[in-house]
Amino acid sequence: MLWFYRWFVNPLLVWLLRSPFHWLASERLMLITYRGRRTGRPITIPVSYRTSGSEIRVTVGQHTQKQWWRNLTTESPVELHLRGRRVQVLARAVEDGDAVRVLMRPT
Repeated sequence: MLWFYRWFVNPLLVWLLRSPFHWLASERLMLITYRGRRTGRPITIPVSYRTSGSEIRVTVGQHTQKQWWRNLTTESPVELHLRGRRVQVLARAVEDGDAVRVLMRPT
């Protein structure tokens, strides 16, 4: 089932969140662009987020089946498409028991 999201749902959400119609989904979803740890290529995916003050949090669902957060095990610069705006932040993935959270703060 993850292939369905990867090849159909994610590209649709990327298009939507970059479009003028981003307001339909940007209250809970944003795009994160990071560099692949092996290839160095920029990779963009939609993620669900929460804000707390100036901090942005992403909880990685099914983290044992996903690899993207492993690119952020050390603090790394990433770009967000957050509510129709591009934002540069520093991000770091933190393993917390059986969950993984990605914490981001503005640069």
